[in-house]
Amino acid sequence: MAQFILSSAPPEKDGETITFELFENERPRQGFILRRNGELLAFLNECPHWSVDLDLGDEDFYDQKIDRIYCKNHGALFVLPDGECETGPCLGRKLIRFEVQANQDDLRILLPPPYSTSATSRDKNGAR
Repeated sequence: MAQFILSSAPPEKDGETITFELFENERPRQGFILRRNGELLAFLNECPHWSVDLDLGDEDFYDQKIDRIYCKNHGALFVLPDGECETGPCLGRKLIRFEVQANQDDLRILLPPPYSTSATSRDKNGAR
């Protein structure tokens, strides 16, 4: 399992988010970390209905008034902490969630396969 060590400070206030870059195989992706009720939650920035970013690029994922992550493309709402869709075209499906480990020195995001912190290099024939 790959580990992503966050180089910037985690969100400090409830409802705040920050984003981070990762790879799915060799495809660049984006994840985000949300602070909610003092807990840090990390997810892939992708709607399970249709593989598009939840935030339309503005890095705003969470509505504190309704305590839900939402998809700006489809209007889907996701219950926390597990990210299950409760309304919208992806009803019952979940956001991809990553484990967060925080200690005094750093913040680590654990990335299960096929996610990583860098693209895999290939030779000229495409072999890894």
